[in-house]
Amino acid sequence: MSLETLNGIEYLGAHLKFKVPGYREKSDGHVYYRIVVQFTLVEPFKRIDFEYTYENCLTLFKTLSQQCPDLPQLPGIGLFGFKPNGFDTEKRRVDLEKWLGALVWRCDVLGSESFYNFCNLSQVLDKKWLKQPDCILKFNYGHSFPVQDFFYEPDTQVCFVLTTDDSIASKMQGLMGIFGKSLKPTFHSQLIGYRLDVDNNEEPITQTLWTIQYQQRGTMIKWDEKLTILGIGFDDGHIICLRIATNKKYQEYSEFCYIHKHTQSVNGIEFNSLTGHCYSISKDKCLITTDLANPSSILKEKEFVNELTCLTTNQYRLFVGDNVGSIYIFSFENGPLHAVHQIKQDVVMQLTSIQYCPIKNYLICGSKEGYLSVFEIGKQGKEKSTNQITLLKTIPNKVVQFSISTKEIYVNYGNCVIILESTNMKYLYSLEAHNKDITKIQLFDSIGLLITSSKDNTVKFWQYKYFPHLLLNNDILPLRKEPVAEHKVTIRQQGGEQNRQSVQLQQQQQMKPELEDLDHWQ
Repeated sequence: MSLETLNGIEYLGAHLKFKVPGYREKSDGHVYYRIVVQFTLVEPFKRIDFEYTYENCLTLFKTLSQQCPDLPQLPGIGLFGFKPNGFDTEKRRVDLEKWLGALVWRCDVLGSESFYNFCNLSQVLDKKWLKQPDCILKFNYGHSFPVQDFFYEPDTQVCFVLTTDDSIASKMQGLMGIFGKSLKPTFHSQLIGYRLDVDNNEEPITQTLWTIQYQQRGTMIKWDEKLTILGIGFDDGHIICLRIATNKKYQEYSEFCYIHKHTQSVNGIEFNSLTGHCYSISKDKCLITTDLANPSSILKEKEFVNELTCLTTNQYRLFVGDNVGSIYIFSFENGPLHAVHQIKQDVVMQLTSIQYCPIKNYLICGSKEGYLSVFEIGKQGKEKSTNQITLLKTIPNKVVQFSISTKEIYVNYGNCVIILESTNMKYLYSLEAHNKDITKIQLFDSIGLLITSSKDNTVKFWQYKYFPHLLLNNDILPLRKEPVAEHKVTIRQQGGEQNRQSVQLQQQQQMKPELEDLDHWQ
């Protein structure tokens, strides 16, 4: 592969050369390896020398492993990560040189602050070669517990946040509640409504609209803009539907209905605005259809062999995934929900997310084991012609988002968001977004916005678009000219229908993916 074919950060990494020419034992009894780094992008070449012990390299490996999955194994680590009792110093020198040379071909490693500091790259680069993504807004006001789920509506700049106590005591109390034994009353979930705005200095801020406390542990939320209903699922199988007063700027709410059909934790909720139905799945292996106008009666209940884990809708169809990798397709075009097709996969996997891309009727499924399945769904009435486009192995994840415009995959990895290139599953970047595990990712292609939530009680908004052009510091690329599309995410000041129409016009003018944008999966 020539340097001309490399992109962005890869181009810089190709000019970074590592050598480990020797070693010596110092008075402290440790062996220090001499490491030479040469940067060959500009002439004269820049070079730095430094010395590290094997333990220093091991510390780097452990730090990078928390941010970057599937790293090349550090030489000298045996089974279960233990170092061997005896080792050949010369062989370790050779292996360390190969290991460092392999790291420079990992874009996510090159973008890591730990790697940058370890190699003292500030001595060979006048400026950092990556601009860190901007966290344009962070909020956790009143969050007593980790964020379990959230939903952001960009047109109105309203955000619903569900926080849930994930302590063992809370889970035990929820379990006792299922068996009808209640402990002392206390709240274990908070549902908070926010509106984003800007202050007098044009800085983004959040306004708390209302806060609701629940005794049960919330598992998820689902917002339907047309019905103006917000559904909250709980670990005891209950579902509460709130009617949000959108005509009063979302500042008021009322309890619309109460659904108690499931016997175990709710895993998914979808609404049908055409029929006024609610579809819900749970750990009890049941798919239940409820008429919101008469929630006390069940329109239809279907029990499955395996646990149902995720679901989504598109037009007149409902897609449901289970914990062995099967996908069930239902239709409600004629009113009642009825099964039309079942997709069985060759690999057993617990599906964690389903995303439908209407550009070419693609269904993208993520799994706990790290598999990414892509299906081309047959048109309405021809679902049996569905075929699998690809099955890729990524990293174990809970949430998966696919960017249609950039063909990139966003998955959670501990407290980081990993961005992969969908054509070959190349790791592009690792965004260390939070202090604790990430619980949800929401991606808005049209406005260049990434939103993350975490067990550290926070929700963060990121200006993050078109990797790597926005992040790459083009000042250090004198020999490479590339167009850079600046994309500024803004939080609007509240007020006025004219403002909303202006935003909608801007979104229409954004880059729209063509039909052939997803052909790389063929």
